[in-house]
Amino acid sequence: MASMPTPAEILYQEKHISDNKVSNIIATNAICFPIACTAVLLRFISRRMSKIRYEADDWLIVAGLMLISAEVIYNFAMFAIKASILYLYKRVFFVSRNFVIILWVVGIFVACYSITQVFAAIFQCMPIDSNWNPLVKHYCINTDIGATIIAAFNVLTDFAILILPMPLLYKLQKPTKQKIQIMGMFLLGGL
Repeated sequence: MASMPTPAEILYQEKHISDNKVSNIIATNAICFPIACTAVLLRFISRRMSKIRYEADDWLIVAGLMLISAEVIYNFAMFAIKASILYLYKRVFFVSRNFVIILWVVGIFVACYSITQVFAAIFQCMPIDSNWNPLVKHYCINTDIGATIIAAFNVLTDFAILILPMPLLYKLQKPTKQKIQIMGMFLLGGL
């Protein structure tokens, strides 16, 4: 159960109540969002030039890009992006039933903790309208532990999604140098 803030914490919060990180957030978004949009655009251009039809993974990445704006919507965006990658793996690496089962297990795990994140974001303060109305008397849970657990799940699933195709890529009938280069290109996607 969450505890009430200590007097020292309250004093610190009152002292920093007018701190503003808006310029940092704007700068981060101004740099990262155009890079993400460019990557998605290049993906669609390459599909068109290669005469490869667009599939669910393409549309899921667009959905993820469009949703990545608010705390609650962000959770859906992360799910859409991870689902896009898993669907891409299913399409490209459909080599065994076991691999597809692993993709489904990872996808269901991501879906479950994404839904949990959405509910945690919505119900972190009660009544709910206190999230946008500071004048309402409210009680908020301590989200530090939950945020840490969700962050750990995000890192875990990011890492899992990143390494899932590596054994398949290593089994390619290519020279070792080419296999390492291909694996490196896949790992670059995790940056």
